[in-house]
Amino acid sequence: MWKGTDLGKAYIKYTIATKQKEVDAALKALKSNSKNRKKLIGLSMEPIQEPRQEELSAYVLLCDESRCVIIDLASLHVIPKSLYEFITCSSFTFVGFEIADTIAPRLEKYGLVCKNVLEAGPSFPKTLSQLLSLRPGDRRTT
Repeated sequence: MWKGTDLGKAYIKYTIATKQKEVDAALKALKSNSKNRKKLIGLSMEPIQEPRQEELSAYVLLCDESRCVIIDLASLHVIPKSLYEFITCSSFTFVGFEIADTIAPRLEKYGLVCKNVLEAGPSFPKTLSQLLSLRPGDRRTT
């Protein structure tokens, strides 16, 4: 299921999930946190331009420091429970560009709402360092 690519300074495993069973397995791998540290998940969502497929027509991309999962919503009949639980999990912070303006409304069409979002942008380095300095159980203040 997982393939890999060497990017020189990093080796990334990736998979394209087109069936519920594949989504479940891929998200289980992303959930693992052997280093027991805060988990940042890269998040993107790209619409699929297929006129015949109006429902579930998008790719959801989820990445951590070593894995990337591409979920083809068009190939699924229903949103897997594992994806709903993953996206709504407050243990993760989802990082991406234009999440509030673009990605969140797309996700909401599928009943998915991220609990913790960190917008990548001009203030990203400061915000990220503040986030990473928090200890488990600390609350963020804005």
